[in-house]
Formats: sequence, structure tokens, C-alpha cells
Amino acid sequence: MLLLATLFRVGWYIVFREVDENAITPVQATEMLDNGALLVDVRQLEEFEEAHVAGARLIPLGELSDRLSELQAYRDRPVIVVCRTGGRSAIGSLILMNAGFTRVHNLEGGMMAWKQAGLSVER
Repeated sequence: MLLLATLFRVGWYIVFREVDENAITPVQATEMLDNGALLVDVRQLEEFEEAHVAGARLIPLGELSDRLSELQAYRDRPVIVVCRTGGRSAIGSLILMNAGFTRVHNLEGGMMAWKQAGLSVER
């Protein structure tokens, strides 16, 4: 059991290392958005409707792989992925990276961090 847990942790580290290296803070995200980055929100519709960043494009994580064609214009442009706390968006970031998107960033701490930073949201 310990071996299995250790292998899982090592595998998780290997898979998500690149995502962690490309993580950005909410302040860095605002700068990127001001310069034309796309913000992809991978939460569910109900979460998005409660509060979201202005201009965010909602594509729930479960639909992301099937809707990659909608994002092709951003294949070599900055894309920021956000969820509630950063877990689902890490997976979304990995999906985009594996699909050949070259400038993908996970919003560290997700919408919780965005709100904590006092940044504006739409409802």
C-alpha cells in the first residue's frame, strides 16, 4: 500500500510538474488579460453564474477535450485556465498542453485567490 501511494505521488509530480511551472498569480493574470490573453473557466455553469472574471470563456472541464476547436486561435497565444481552487484548472491546463497549446497558465488558487486578491468579478 505504501509503495502504491509513493508511485501515485511520483506519477502526480511528473504529470503536473509542467503545469506547476506555468502557474501564475491573480495579479500576473490581470496583466496577461490586459495584454490579450484568453481566460478559460473550467468550472460548472452554476459556479460560473455565481461569480466569474469579466470576459472569461466557460468550458466545463468535462467538455474541454471535445471543444478544443473553439480555442484554436489561441494555440500559440497566452491561455489562462481557472477553476475554484486550482485543481480542475491544473487538469484543464494539462489537456491544453497535450493538445499542443504552447502558452498555457494555471491560475494559482483559482477564483478563491482571485477574490481574495480583491479583484473584480461579474455575476
